[in-house]
Amino acid sequence: MIPGNGIDANTYASGRTHAEHSAWLDGLSDEDWMIVHAAAGVLADLAVISQIKRVLRYKMTVGDRMRLLEGMNKFAGNPLTAAAVAAVEPACDTANKMIHEALTLPVNEWRVLGRFAVFSALVKLNPSLLVALAIYRQHWPAAKPNGGAPERAAA
Repeated sequence: MIPGNGIDANTYASGRTHAEHSAWLDGLSDEDWMIVHAAAGVLADLAVISQIKRVLRYKMTVGDRMRLLEGMNKFAGNPLTAAAVAAVEPACDTANKMIHEALTLPVNEWRVLGRFAVFSALVKLNPSLLVALAIYRQHWPAAKPNGGAPERAAA
């Protein structure tokens, strides 16, 4: 225990020990590895883009459509590329409900969309999110000296 705060110093991520967490990381697929090492904000942004694209399928005024398109355009380049944004397909009914629920949370808590378990569930519903993440991943090295995430060791 760390004195005074009741935290077990041997507990690591998600209640696992360091050894358990390392074993979990070693067992990830390449796709899951990419999700784990992406910034939570990027994952949340990809989910929101899929919801915006869903809404764009509905009939609306030209002004409303322009506002949505302009809003979605703000995602491109900071840090997502236009190609990553373009790769995202509209959210299905289930994903839309998940994203909507997350967006009803207080402002800092909607980033739950960037948690591994949540984003992985969204990827199962909308595989284009993983395609967009892979496109974004190609640009990680330009963003940070080591690409912002460790390279996966060859097996």
